[in-house]
Amino acid sequence: MPSALLLTDKFLPEPGGSQLYLGRIYEHLREVQARVITRSWPGARALDAGYPLPVHRVPFMDVPKVRMPLLWATLLARASLGFLSGRPDEVHCGQVLETGLAGWLLHRLTGLPYVVYTYGEELGVYAGRPSTRRWLTRVLDAAYAVVTVSQASQEALVGLGVAPGKVAVVYPGVDAAAGGPEGGAMRAGYRVGAGPLLLTVGRLSERKGQDTVLQALPQLFTAYPDLRYVIAGRGPNEARLRALVRELRLEDRVTLLTSVTETEREALYAACDLFVMPNRTLPNGDVEGFGIVFLEANAAGKAVIGGRSGGSVEAIQDGVTGLLVDPTDPAALARALHELLSDPGRRAAMGEAGRRRVQEQFSWQGAADAVTVHLAACRPIGSLSSNRP
Repeated sequence: MPSALLLTDKFLPEPGGSQLYLGRIYEHLREVQARVITRSWPGARALDAGYPLPVHRVPFMDVPKVRMPLLWATLLARASLGFLSGRPDEVHCGQVLETGLAGWLLHRLTGLPYVVYTYGEELGVYAGRPSTRRWLTRVLDAAYAVVTVSQASQEALVGLGVAPGKVAVVYPGVDAAAGGPEGGAMRAGYRVGAGPLLLTVGRLSERKGQDTVLQALPQLFTAYPDLRYVIAGRGPNEARLRALVRELRLEDRVTLLTSVTETEREALYAACDLFVMPNRTLPNGDVEGFGIVFLEANAAGKAVIGGRSGGSVEAIQDGVTGLLVDPTDPAALARALHELLSDPGRRAAMGEAGRRRVQEQFSWQGAADAVTVHLAACRPIGSLSSNRP
């Protein structure tokens, strides 16, 4: 069984799609004996104590302007020191540049093969800048395998010159607990009433499209006077979203939750009538890699509406588990929202179809097994014995 060092600057219990993706896959990974090196995070001690793999944390030095380069350098230093306690057979890089550069450097210095994970949204951004595109292609070229989350991001990788056979599309899974039974209590706790409830769960970033939902809401109030909208997440777009709520006079209609536990998030899925996240592609190439939240909402039996952009077209079966819309058009979004809010039977059928699809096709064990198969197929012949001390 090969030994591996997973080097990642994002990991559980930090919230986020890539953190969940890596955390769950390595929790279920077979045929690879792995150690994890990542950053410190509040609450990490409790998670690490119950995690099936050894997790080593490095301090995060919150120094303005250089905090992330310092973290990446610290992760590389800790990985290098980790060789003293047992040289791994290979390095697994949780990010294409942030830790992928460390994998590339260790490969150059020691000959260790390495694997890279990508999530789609970063590829267009890095490829659009000459300086980062050069390093991006170097890291991808030298990696023996690449794992990504959607066919859309696989196409982007092939467009960057990566051989198709080196890339595996491994869709995320969904935690079985998604969709708890406390929806009514959640509605009461946040005083959202018994009227139609829309929900977005996701980072407060321009790409997610919460602002488009806010712009669509006033077009729905005549038909749905008790309509409410809950946004759960945190991120750089918070101030802009709050300002837009005030500008549109939606203070009594919109609840913004920037600190939500996993249990509360499950209760929100159970409480909502419809999940909506009209994700869009930004001018700099930033795009939704997949959208685990669409699967989580489907797992709770809820229909979903997403933007026709990036990997969400694979997360949502248009017309079956939800609807895809033009994410730049608030009027089009309002029409889609009305289409499903006005038809509870169709909404329920979509939610049930989504639940079945998640149960049948999206498990973390299945995702981990797909990674195992891909790495075994791509792993260089003789790399394990040649890297033994």
